[in-house]
Amino acid sequence: MKLVQVTAHRAAALALAAVAGLALGTARLADAQTFTVLYSFAGYPTDGAGPEAGLLMDVSGNLYGTTTFGGNVNSAHCGGSGYIGCGTVFELDTNGGETVLHNFAGPNGATPRANLIMDAKGGLYGTTVAGGTGCVGETFEGCGLVFKLSGGKETVLHYFTGGKDGKWPMAGIIADASGALYGTTYLGGKLNDGAVFKLVGTKEIVLRSFTGGKDGITDSGVAHGHQREPLRHSHLRRGHQLRLPVSLRSGVRARWHKGDCAARLQGISGWKHPSRSPIHGC
Repeated sequence: MKLVQVTAHRAAALALAAVAGLALGTARLADAQTFTVLYSFAGYPTDGAGPEAGLLMDVSGNLYGTTTFGGNVNSAHCGGSGYIGCGTVFELDTNGGETVLHNFAGPNGATPRANLIMDAKGGLYGTTVAGGTGCVGETFEGCGLVFKLSGGKETVLHYFTGGKDGKWPMAGIIADASGALYGTTYLGGKLNDGAVFKLVGTKEIVLRSFTGGKDGITDSGVAHGHQREPLRHSHLRRGHQLRLPVSLRSGVRARWHKGDCAARLQGISGWKHPSRSPIHGC
């Protein structure tokens, strides 16, 4: 009888806890659904416009990001975006105040479309799809570049030439413990099907040039370790997996999408390849 009473009391306690948890979860869900506009961009020539990438938050809660166009500079180098202005890097403080940290002008970069990363000293790193040197008269004016921004001063770490070193870096970059940077380009490489690159200081090393065959074509993103940022627009042939250098494989798998030959890569634990592809006619 005593055992039955203890069990009954315990069941009642668990039921009460479940109700309390449900109420708390509902309250949290309601809080999560609160929508607040932190800032509305005005566009050229006041500030940026068209933020396509996500945001970076520092330890103080300040937000950092890029806008694809807008800013206070408009030139022929910005023409590839189809909008006015070459883009910006901005900071949004905890009070919702915006500061434009950098205005791209074309030769120093144009049309940034990817997330930023930050080093221990607060330096920001990123890519611009266009701007820089080369690729004159093409869809984007300039082949793109990798940049560092520190104290409002931009340093270009690498200008892509459109050749074997790569062309049009549409995704962002990641960094390893030593400070080396890794990224991809949409085109360029040996066969103009995209490349994976490593940047040590200002020295670029091409880790992989895609062939457009079994290994893939026009990739735009890498992940390192357990980083979970999506890697976009990697076009793979049906039934094949993307093979990266061993040092870059950790925590990556392919997810296939119907309707085209695209595989979206995400940094998650393990390296898996689907046994069956839902894509037909690729």
